[in-house]
Amino acid sequence: MQQSLKEIQPETKFRRKIFDEKYLIVPPIKGKPPYENFQLDAIRKGIKQNRLALFLQMGTGKTYIVTSLLNQLYAENEIDKIVIVSPSEGVYNWRRELLHFSNFLTKDNILISQANSNRNPFEQDLSNVKVIIMTYRHYLTLSAVSYTHLTLPTN
Repeated sequence: MQQSLKEIQPETKFRRKIFDEKYLIVPPIKGKPPYENFQLDAIRKGIKQNRLALFLQMGTGKTYIVTSLLNQLYAENEIDKIVIVSPSEGVYNWRRELLHFSNFLTKDNILISQANSNRNPFEQDLSNVKVIIMTYRHYLTLSAVSYTHLTLPTN
């Protein structure tokens, strides 16, 4: 039986927030402004709207935008764990840039989950881990494994 649109509950509570620029980590790139206006606009929009999709070209600072959002959300106890699903060539770049731009992460707080190491990160102690980074293919593998172990109630 399908639910009508009126019966569907939203995933998260919608709260309008204001971005606090004290959480910005200014990238130390010589000869460039500390950040571009479109990046600040995206950061403000992401905090205010409680969700964000970034459709920007490569090299435009998407990781910087996301990390700035995470800095504020983590500081305000809105989030405590993060899962990042990335193309395989971006996994280590995510870790490097998270360490560079975040003000709450250390190398020990980031776990990279791959097929050859940390195969199922959710079956280990994650008390010190704040970020799990995995490839989309690895995410699909974990999803398929979880789905096959799922027991559905019978009527």
